[in-house]
Amino acid sequence: MLQQSKRARGSSFTALFCALALAACAAPPLLADFEAQDWANARAIDTPVVYRDYLAAHAAGAHAAGARARIEALTSAERDAWAEARTANSEDAYTAFLARYRWSPNAADARARSAALAAPRQAADESAAWADAARADNVDAYEAFLNAWPEGAHSADAHTRLAQLLSSDEGLRLAARQRGSPGAGAYPESTYIDQAQAERDRRDDSAFAGARRLDEPREYERYLRQHPQGAHRHEAQQRITQLQTDDRTAWDRAGLRNDLDAYQLYLNMHPSGEFRDEAQRRISALRARELTPSPFAIAPQPSLPSVQAPAAPASPIVRPRPQMMEVTPFAAPTPSPAALPRPPPPPVAPAQAAPQPAPVATPPAPADPSKDPNAPERRRRNSP
Repeated sequence: MLQQSKRARGSSFTALFCALALAACAAPPLLADFEAQDWANARAIDTPVVYRDYLAAHAAGAHAAGARARIEALTSAERDAWAEARTANSEDAYTAFLARYRWSPNAADARARSAALAAPRQAADESAAWADAARADNVDAYEAFLNAWPEGAHSADAHTRLAQLLSSDEGLRLAARQRGSPGAGAYPESTYIDQAQAERDRRDDSAFAGARRLDEPREYERYLRQHPQGAHRHEAQQRITQLQTDDRTAWDRAGLRNDLDAYQLYLNMHPSGEFRDEAQRRISALRARELTPSPFAIAPQPSLPSVQAPAAPASPIVRPRPQMMEVTPFAAPTPSPAALPRPPPPPVAPAQAAPQPAPVATPPAPADPSKDPNAPERRRRNSP
């Protein structure tokens, strides 16, 4: 059983190795793909420059010999074509050479020779076109001439005449046509100038009146864009400056007060002012600050339901406080003189002894109040 397992494992490894080897043999090399693509591009362009680039990348490629042969053939054909063009020495010959061999090292020389040969013909064509424009003598004719001959011999004359026409009847007609004014087709009648001027003045006055009615900087700026040469342009510029100054002054005043009423007044007086957005932002911030409770404020106590207070009790009877009697320290009574011991009687005859009197007790000495431990307490109770 163990030997069969080993043989099966070995056969599986052999099969995997064979599959990898076959896959490697079947995959085409990447270098060959690149070389074939570069060769196809070189054949499509078919110039010595492209073939040299191919050889620089694939000097030992499959088509290296073909690239070298094609370079030699193109170079030889270019030399022969250049010789033929030099022999013909005509504008058409050089033009044909440049169309076929634009990569030629002789291309610059061919262009110069072709331009020199074409100069007389081009000068004649330019003169004929100028004659046609001068004969028409209108804006469209001179603009067409300048588009065809921007560097022609008569280009300066065309510019001068075109400027004169733009300031004449036709120029006003074209300007009115661009603005959509009525009567634009009245040219060349001389009465068109008065009509165009009247229409322009009417539109100018109407636009400025609209700006004055709204009286905002952006409206005056719109008027200046639409009528840069309008009769009211200086007044519009002065009003823009004045409105901007007033707007700045009002904003500075509101900033000094820095409260809701000041910023709201600024918005009411200058709804389209330069600082409109900032004023709105500050108003929002001030309102939010008012709604936020201060950490040092005393919170209001919740209101309790009203309850009818009970009747006040009768006034209590005030009893007089008993007066403490002053207690004096205890003192022993002073004995009377009769109680004092008497001197002994005189001696009697021994014959008969007299009876001895009974001894009398001696009273104790009076107590010292300073040595009494209860004296402070008694004094405190006796104090009023």
